[in-house]
Amino acid sequence: MRIHKQSKLASPKVSLILLDWSVRESFHICHYLKNQTVPRDQFEVILVEYYSALSSALLQFEDEFDTIAALEMPDSNYYHKHLMYNIGFLLSKGEIIVICDSDAMAKPTFIESIIKGFETNPNIYLHIDQFRNSRKDMYPFNYPTFDEVSGEGCINWANGITTGVAATSDILHQRNYGACFCCKRKDYIAIGGADEHIDFVGHICGPYDMTFRLSNLGKVEVWHRKEFLYHTWHPGSAGVDNYFGPSDGMYMSSTALEHIATGCILPHVINPLLIQLQNGKSVSFDEICKNGISKDNFEITSLELLNDKERIEKKAKETHRATFNDAQLFTSQATEIKLSDISTVLRLCPPYTSKDFLKPAPNFLSSFSMNISLLIHCAKAKSRISDNCQKTTTEASHASSIPHKSRISLPPFAYFILKASKLLLLNPKKFIDKWNDLMVRYQKLKGLVKKFPAYFMTLKNGTDASQKTVIFAGSDHQVEFLRTRLAAFELTEKSEFNITPFSHLKVESFDNYKDKLYALDVNKCLFTKSALIHLNESENASKESIKQI
Repeated sequence: MRIHKQSKLASPKVSLILLDWSVRESFHICHYLKNQTVPRDQFEVILVEYYSALSSALLQFEDEFDTIAALEMPDSNYYHKHLMYNIGFLLSKGEIIVICDSDAMAKPTFIESIIKGFETNPNIYLHIDQFRNSRKDMYPFNYPTFDEVSGEGCINWANGITTGVAATSDILHQRNYGACFCCKRKDYIAIGGADEHIDFVGHICGPYDMTFRLSNLGKVEVWHRKEFLYHTWHPGSAGVDNYFGPSDGMYMSSTALEHIATGCILPHVINPLLIQLQNGKSVSFDEICKNGISKDNFEITSLELLNDKERIEKKAKETHRATFNDAQLFTSQATEIKLSDISTVLRLCPPYTSKDFLKPAPNFLSSFSMNISLLIHCAKAKSRISDNCQKTTTEASHASSIPHKSRISLPPFAYFILKASKLLLLNPKKFIDKWNDLMVRYQKLKGLVKKFPAYFMTLKNGTDASQKTVIFAGSDHQVEFLRTRLAAFELTEKSEFNITPFSHLKVESFDNYKDKLYALDVNKCLFTKSALIHLNESENASKESIKQI
């Protein structure tokens, strides 16, 4: 690593970290940072170049950068933004860390809005979204006005705010989590900084990895509704021909999304110098230059490794930090129902009985019973499709035929075994095809049930049950994550099997009801254990307030 320029500012309030990997054609954000409403000594600008050469576009604004560092990674290695985030942080001095686009436009109040945001509430992390314009006549960048960027050609304008900030559903994909991310310095250290795991090499990455872990730390996510960045079109902004790590299919890292489910705070791979800071030790400038880039970073970014799928998977598995089972998130959130809570639960939630909360620890028989029930459900759902297809012909034949004897009523499992055995004897090949198809559906369903047992309760009521509201006590990210998982499963089921087993489920946060318990129709609600605990706590709080009156 080589430091071309080192900041002379003693104690700036804000540190802006900008990145390049020999691709930026313009660093025009520096033009707008010259005209901020706060004094220039209140913020520093740090540029981290991944390779060795500094571009002419960068040198055009050299005087506006306080620190310029080149990691001098080999040309045969792929870019790793998360490594650059951490190096930028280690070189920074500010109390507030900001990671944002190098080629965005910012209004004069940009830095001031960030400072005021944390003065209003220090327990937050802040995101600032950006208006994006698709007009190609603004490329190369020709300094359009803010109104021009948010006007004709703007793809996300919504009455003065972005469509992402205005969104109330699927916010994980509607909002631009990579536009501008801000957090307190101490919080960056607390979560171990950006995750340097191999899954974040290349295009599928971003500060939202830290967003989710800050949420798990207990910090509050805030999206500014008055301050925005402005971004114009340029080639390559969609990541075409880039290396892609594992994603959810909508350009968000599935590894980062896992943090929402697991409640994880620390990264899978933490920079050694951040461990040093977590232990209360200082990090010298020489240490950053010498130890800021680990040997592992050279290995995981090499094109030789990235072209070998088996080696990638092996490396990813080796460095994937073990976290507690994500089933805990959707069941008890590491908290069990107490016996003293049961009376409240039974009174407020008639659908439940004490058996729902006094179950022994899972054993072989209970697991076997659940798996068989799921398997039968999958088989019944699949057979329902073929039954519907034959409905017209069978009704016609039954109407004209001699009345037939009633079928003997068999238990579902016995009927399933009988039907499967018959098919195996008559047509083994068809049996194998159907069995493989059944296993695909079974594994999907089993995964969801493990994460959220309330699904299983709805399955027992059949697919035509009236809509139920699932009351879930968790963060906004967790609720949104659950909705997204549910919607994705619905879409797959509908396209592949023409059924929607969970279309009657609606996920709501307990926070929406905690001050108005009277609005809950308990006959139409399913509660996670964590929500029931909150329900009991809210009722007790109401009783206390009545006593005080």
